[in-house]
Amino acid sequence: MFNKLLLAVLVGFGVLFLTACGESQQDQSYTDHISRAQVYQSQGQYKAAIIEYKNAVKKSEADIDVILAYAKMLNRLGQFPAALNLLEQVSAEKNEKYYLELVRTYQNMNKFFTAQKVISEHLNNESSLVKILKADNALGLGESKSALKAYEQLVNDPVVKNEALLGKATALARLNDMTGSLAAIELIDKDHYLSIKGDILKAGIQIGTQSLEAAETTLSSVLSSMKNTDMMEPERAVVLERLSYVLTRQGRSNEAYIYNKILSEAFPGSNEVKAQFQSAVQKMESGDLPAAKKTLLGILKDYPGYSRAAQLLGVISYLEGDMNTA
Repeated sequence: MFNKLLLAVLVGFGVLFLTACGESQQDQSYTDHISRAQVYQSQGQYKAAIIEYKNAVKKSEADIDVILAYAKMLNRLGQFPAALNLLEQVSAEKNEKYYLELVRTYQNMNKFFTAQKVISEHLNNESSLVKILKADNALGLGESKSALKAYEQLVNDPVVKNEALLGKATALARLNDMTGSLAAIELIDKDHYLSIKGDILKAGIQIGTQSLEAAETTLSSVLSSMKNTDMMEPERAVVLERLSYVLTRQGRSNEAYIYNKILSEAFPGSNEVKAQFQSAVQKMESGDLPAAKKTLLGILKDYPGYSRAAQLLGVISYLEGDMNTA
């Protein structure tokens, strides 16, 4: 009897031990994937990072922290619909970090009314991170003056200083205060990732004021500071596109072709879709809305993530009185 009881106890402990080991191994398994993903991401090996993040999401059974880490990288790569789709998979109780990333994703997709709704319903505190999102949303909705006021109240907050300075610079540029905008850009920490976006804005201002040589210098400097990655980051694409434009304007078409070629290889069909989009714009401007709409629908069929086509389609729907589609 004693031997049977001892055996039962040992078996029980064995089952508990194996269960605990199983859980521990599972936790260790997905945390290993996360660690590797973050290393690959820091090295600019995004393709390998994506594989590791996908494995981590699967093995963690869609743990919210895993999904947030993955969504942040997708947003960094400009893959906003994919980030939103990932965030929508979260079934566990959602926290503030989740709603902050969700709002940022909606803003990246220019869905500012939806972002505002999420802020109103789920982010009622007055933390710096919430305040900067509110300011960004105001800017996105075209409320440049109120956004500027909000940014100015945050430029001395160490948590969001650089975000506030970039926002302030953007708002000032939209209010046609280019001198103030450039001054705000210069205050962004040079080692902060937003410094690149600030310099891109600076180059845009220089292009707008016909200072093409200065714009070329700014853009070339930004390009040389960027690390090599196996997937093109949105900022690099903008820099290459603007460099191509500046060089073309300077009569240096052969040099501009090099940057266009890099873009075409990174985004197959990019030149074709730009031509199609321009054709749609011309059709709309000539008053042929049905033809413009048909062209835009064709673009979205082949390139679902081409947001400019979706935005213009919304404008046309509005002009046609189709408010629901718009």
